[in-house]
Amino acid sequence: MTKLPKLPESIQRKLDLQWGELRRSHLLTEERLKLPDARRANGELRTGHLLASYEMAVGDSLVTRTTRLARERFEQLAGEYLAMWALAPDARTEIFTEWLGEIKAVVVADLTDLWATSEWHPSFQLRCVTTADKELMAPIRKV
Repeated sequence: MTKLPKLPESIQRKLDLQWGELRRSHLLTEERLKLPDARRANGELRTGHLLASYEMAVGDSLVTRTTRLARERFEQLAGEYLAMWALAPDARTEIFTEWLGEIKAVVVADLTDLWATSEWHPSFQLRCVTTADKELMAPIRKV
């Protein structure tokens, strides 16, 4: 597999800022990755099946937000690498296709690092990252 070329420092700084903004816009900052206080859900004490339903809804929401975050981050990175690839003297499609696989790996690694800061159970963290990883296969298959 072809290794991704190093992006210019100014572009990398821009992408770092965008990553922080994406995490904030999808409510996936370290503070937001704490376990929910189910006792305060909608101002009511929740017990039994209502508590499980609440925690499941919160979990499903986090998986959805993680997947959206992954997709948007993938598009940001792919756009920067596409511009770099298009300027190359040997811009072959198969090279960019390989880069897309590498970009997906970078996004998944970033998500794994993000979720490692959370209080959620590792199996749930894995569910979020795995779901996003599968979702990112679609744009690569289109090439």
